[in-house]
Amino acid sequence: MSSPNNFNRKQKHVDLVCAASIQPEPIKWLWDGFLAIGKLTLIAGAPATGKTTLAMTIAAISANGGLRGLKWPDGKFTPAGDVIIYSSEDGLADTIIPRLLAAGLSNDRIHIIRATTENGQRRPFNAATDFGCLNAPLSQNRNVGLLIIDPIVSLVAGDSNRNQDVRKAMAPVLEMAEKYNFAVLGLTHVTKGSKGKEALDRVIGSIGFSAVARIVLLTAKVKSSTADGGPARSFLIRAKSNIGPDGGGLAYHIESVERETVKGMIHTSRICWDEEPLEGSANELLRYAEGENDSSESSRLEEAVEFLIEILRLGEMPYPLILERAKEVGITPATLKRAKLKLRIKHRKQTGMGPASHSLWFLPQANENSNSACASYPPAQHAPSSFCASSLFSTMPGFSPPLESAAPLESAALLESAAPLESAAPLGSVAPLAPFEPIQAQAQHEQVPVQSLWSAIQGRKRNMPNERLDSVDHNPKEVEEDYLNYLIKECRERFHHRRTHEEIEDADDFLDLCMRINKEVFEQACEDCENLPSAEVELEKYKHLLDQAQWWL
Repeated sequence: MSSPNNFNRKQKHVDLVCAASIQPEPIKWLWDGFLAIGKLTLIAGAPATGKTTLAMTIAAISANGGLRGLKWPDGKFTPAGDVIIYSSEDGLADTIIPRLLAAGLSNDRIHIIRATTENGQRRPFNAATDFGCLNAPLSQNRNVGLLIIDPIVSLVAGDSNRNQDVRKAMAPVLEMAEKYNFAVLGLTHVTKGSKGKEALDRVIGSIGFSAVARIVLLTAKVKSSTADGGPARSFLIRAKSNIGPDGGGLAYHIESVERETVKGMIHTSRICWDEEPLEGSANELLRYAEGENDSSESSRLEEAVEFLIEILRLGEMPYPLILERAKEVGITPATLKRAKLKLRIKHRKQTGMGPASHSLWFLPQANENSNSACASYPPAQHAPSSFCASSLFSTMPGFSPPLESAAPLESAALLESAAPLESAAPLGSVAPLAPFEPIQAQAQHEQVPVQSLWSAIQGRKRNMPNERLDSVDHNPKEVEEDYLNYLIKECRERFHHRRTHEEIEDADDFLDLCMRINKEVFEQACEDCENLPSAEVELEKYKHLLDQAQWWL
């Protein structure tokens, strides 16, 4: 019979953590809305939709990010980081490396998994059992920002159609991603005959793949994209996101590239992104890409296309007004967005309106892309057959149909003399506005004496240059505002993470922590600038701007 001590040692214990002791943290993004740090993003698509080329493009952008580096297709900044790639479907020298170079890779931040050494013997890498061996190199290199696994199903040693086996296989890799702060990008296929299915039902294998992934992206060829003689377009569609907006995506086409090397000419490919992002739900975009419209739907789409051509011919217009006019002639919002997609209509945010600003739609210029579907439009006199353009414009404020011929104006009668305006009563004296009090929420949260804190901060400010950030003399072309914003954001994120682990008893401790974080982030900027030809000038510039930002206020 077992002793009580042995019995206690065999018992299982569940650790409970009080929710109040856990500090909330924002999602950290490698690519805002698409690749999150510590999470899995899945790209699923049919063969020949460019999944691997997309992955190599993402790898090159991540490796070549940072100051003066590559940016994401939507123009967003990315910090430079190392990338680890595992690929069991494509050759390294003839496929992976050429595509990386075609995507713009120009440094040594890409690392490719080739084999495993066990007990002195070298053998092929087994994705299902060997990913745990990455803990050692990851602990030595903390600059890894992305892990690419192609295909993601190679992680599963058991049945990839069983939810339990899939979740069990994915858990160790995601634990590493959270521990070492990198994003995971997995590639997979869609099921055969998936046309017409719901977006997430198309991913091959167990539903566990889509369930574990925080973001699922689908690739699809646009059936009608070659009708105008242009390049074959494809969509990268955001089918699922548990941690950000879903729907929408990006359009792209694959371009053939030739590169001269010491071993001869190499033929490879690269991704060319469309300038405008996609709008609409995943199912709507998939239906449009696959051309799943019956004759009545096609008729409604053509009607919406003609409507947009006519209504935007006069210039840009706010989306709410366009939507209102579309409803008046029986065009639904979904059909309107499909027509926008077909015409590749562009949009921009209204300026000077603050949070109430609307999206302004406008037609692209005819000379932007001679092969695009929106490069030319039917003549203005071809009004849509289902409604009268003149009656439409007559209901729009500020617009009127053109006059065919205007009779000459007769001499206008002289206006009668108007009575002089009465003098307005003088305004009474207005009391001066009280000065605003400085925000003290941070100080109260840290339980630091408010007056002491602000006295110390004001004293620190007196020892700094007097210019504010927006008055620092710099050439906007020489300073990347998004990079500076990234450094400031990094300072604030480190502060929110560290303040729970360090004792802050007074204002001196508060400012000491801020200054140390400032120094750490500046050292990171030094790494980003080390390969630039004018490194010293860049460092001095960003050090000055980072000090001026005074982000702790």
